[in-house]
Amino acid sequence: MTADIRAFEEAIGLNRIAPSRYSTYLSTQLFCQSVFDPRLSVSRVIAEIEALECTDRKSATKPAALFNRLPLKGLWHKHYIQNGISSMAINLRHAINKFGLPKFEQKVKDLGASGEERYLEASDIDEIVYEAVLGNYGRRYEAGQMTGEWMVYAIHEGQNYYLCLGTHKSGDDALRQQIDLICVPEFPFLKEILVSVT
Repeated sequence: MTADIRAFEEAIGLNRIAPSRYSTYLSTQLFCQSVFDPRLSVSRVIAEIEALECTDRKSATKPAALFNRLPLKGLWHKHYIQNGISSMAINLRHAINKFGLPKFEQKVKDLGASGEERYLEASDIDEIVYEAVLGNYGRRYEAGQMTGEWMVYAIHEGQNYYLCLGTHKSGDDALRQQIDLICVPEFPFLKEILVSVT
């Protein structure tokens, strides 16, 4: 299995992008989830790592953020977009809340100013749906505000060390236990970064 994971790391470019700066836990998660979880797009995770490593590569997701609460305080996280309808729906909901439907709202405003009374027609519905879905998704993507699940990493001596994948349901305590168990022995400097939870 170890040879398979090493070949996988090579195939996805992880060892090229962040040589010796990713945990065996992360590479094992990527390997296993790429086989068993269709929501995970390894290429999207790798794209976000590349964006963190190469300042000229643009990320479609929110900027990286420092965890400010225990038990992950001192570590960073960066979102990556998942495959699937639920990820798309969350991003669309956020986009509609932020951007609204500006073309439709302007059309209603113009009609109100003209005094013209008009009902919605099928072509209006098509325009509204297009703006709500494709227009808003595109706006959020271009603004670099997409959300999703996240990867956890540490910054040490100006370099990023990629530790694991996390989800909004995985629980920070469980993540911290795995980091302590697997990542700290690989990267002993984490003891200095991580805040004690005891």
